[in-house]
Amino acid sequence: MVNVGASVNGSVSKIAFVKAGQYWDNQIEIAFGATNWTNVQLSFRDNLATSGVFANSASGAVPVFAFAGTITGNTTLHLTIPTAGTYSLVFVMNNAGTFSTFEVEIVAI
Repeated sequence: MVNVGASVNGSVSKIAFVKAGQYWDNQIEIAFGATNWTNVQLSFRDNLATSGVFANSASGAVPVFAFAGTITGNTTLHLTIPTAGTYSLVFVMNNAGTFSTFEVEIVAI
């Protein structure tokens, strides 16, 4: 649940509460606006601080969920989170070489 219509502080407007458990399909609507975003990726927020180089790896990479195609307007993210907890995630989005990020904190109860 996120109240996007409320005028709340930015630090709490990124929080979404969902149900934990393997049988829950949590649906979070995300507004990408009128921009055509390509190469949209979802990862743990703290992966942004890593170089992506792993020990004994021929080519490093940061683990992400990558979404194919161009995303614009509103879309729904389906999440199933098996274990309760707080998860700090980030969307990384590319628009013609200009990258943007959107942080989201998921609280699974």
